[in-house]
Parts: sequence; structure tokens; C-alpha cells
Amino acid sequence: MRVVYIDSLFFINLIVNDLLLLAVSKICAIRVKKLRLVSGAMLGAAYAVIAVFPGFAFLQSFLVKLAVGMLIILCAFGGQKGLLRITLVFLAATAAFGGVVMAVALLGGEIWTGAGIYLPISFRALALSFGLSYGLLVLVFRFMMPRRGKGGFVQVDIAHGGKEVSFLALRDTGNNVRDPLTGIPTPVVDIDCVLGLFNRQTAEILVNPNGRKAVELLERLWELDPNMRFRLIPFSTVGIKSDMLLAFKPDKIALDKKMIRGMWVVISPTKLSDSGIYSALVNGDA
Repeated sequence: MRVVYIDSLFFINLIVNDLLLLAVSKICAIRVKKLRLVSGAMLGAAYAVIAVFPGFAFLQSFLVKLAVGMLIILCAFGGQKGLLRITLVFLAATAAFGGVVMAVALLGGEIWTGAGIYLPISFRALALSFGLSYGLLVLVFRFMMPRRGKGGFVQVDIAHGGKEVSFLALRDTGNNVRDPLTGIPTPVVDIDCVLGLFNRQTAEILVNPNGRKAVELLERLWELDPNMRFRLIPFSTVGIKSDMLLAFKPDKIALDKKMIRGMWVVISPTKLSDSGIYSALVNGDA
């Protein structure tokens, strides 16, 4: 018979779940409030505790575990784009961590698990297991990222007026949109991933232009949000020789944590990724 200390079981699972959710947010380049990650971690830890009580063995079934996993994802990342991709990354992270922990536990002791994790190994070994799992996942997902020339994904962080947004962009060597005045490559972004930077009235105009072209919106946008610098930038695509897109200049913009000076951001009139994996396109040389 094994004695299980409920407080240890809860806090170990709380820490592990929080680290797993944090890893998922980093791998998927998602900015979420820490409270949401902790809430999801607490849900998983509470489930782990309840499932070890006599009479609750049914909670350890695969379907129940899967359902609880989905609830954890919804609690931490509900409302985010690409929820299926987030879920798959979470499952992969959980499986990788579980496999590494199993190996470490077998080398240094034993492992007992009902619905959660109860380990007779040190927190140092636990931290080592998580580090190895996280490194493995980062390598795998970077390898799986689509590449073409200097392709792949890049995290975009934009700040303006005390507000910040963060999202994933695809490096696209076919994206040649540039600022005609400076020649600096210009990211093209989905409107919904930058709405948090604008005031309510400006956001409403951008989301619902009511058939008005960019040039017709520009003057109105200047009036509504004088702190946000708007202008038009020319672009061309297959089937369209030339047109103008709305662009704005934020206080700060960084690509993979590298600050870029003088960069404008173009707002796309159409959704860039049907799958929701990325929300912007950046030049392959940016």
C-alpha cells in the first residue's frame, strides 16, 4: 500500500501543469495572462487529487483524461486562434514530459500515477525532465515549420500607447511590400490581431469599413485616433496591378525580440491564414 500526500500531489501537478501550459504559449507564440495559465494548471491539479480518492477510479479512464485536457486548454487558451494546433502542442508536450519523467523516475526510483503525477524524485530531477522535454519540443516544431529561402515563423511583438500585442508571422520571400520612402520591408497583418492597439471607434472603422476604400478611410482615422500614425502604402499581388493599403506606425515593433526602427505595419483587407497558424506575413529578409 502506498501513502499519497494530497498536498504534495496537488502542488506537484500544479507546478508541472503550469510549466506545460507556459511551454505551449512560448512554442505557439501566444501572449496570455498568467492568471489563465494558473487557472488551467489548478484545474488539472484538482482533477489529479480527486481521481485518487476511493470510488473515483472511473476518472482515470482515457476519455475522461482527454475531456479534462480539453477543459484545461479552454481555460488557459480559450478564444485564441488555432485552438486545434494549441491542443496538439499541449498533447505533445504532455506526452514528451511524461516520457522523460518516466525515464528519470525509473533510473532514480519508481513512479506511481493515477490521474496525475506523484513522483518520489527530487524537484531537481523534475526540472531536468521538463527542460529536456521543452528542448525536444522546440527542436521538433522548428524542424516542422515550413521553410522557403529564409522562411519559417517569427514572433511579432508590437507596442503602442502602453498597449501590446503578440502573434506569429510567416516569413515569406514572396512578400515584397515595402515602405516606398525608406525601403524597409513592411509586415502585413490580420486586422484582428492588432485591434487591441486602437481605440474603440478606430477599431470599429477598421473592422467594418462599409465598402469604403483605404484612401476614403484615412482622413476619418486621423480624426478618430490622432495618436496613431496612419498612411497608405502601395502593394501589388497576382491579378491586381496596384492598390493602396492602410498602414500604421507603432511605438515599437520587434521580430523574434529584435527591435526594428522605422517599420510601418500594413493591415490586410483579407484573412492571411485559413488555418489560423499565423496572423501576419513578413519579408524573408526582415
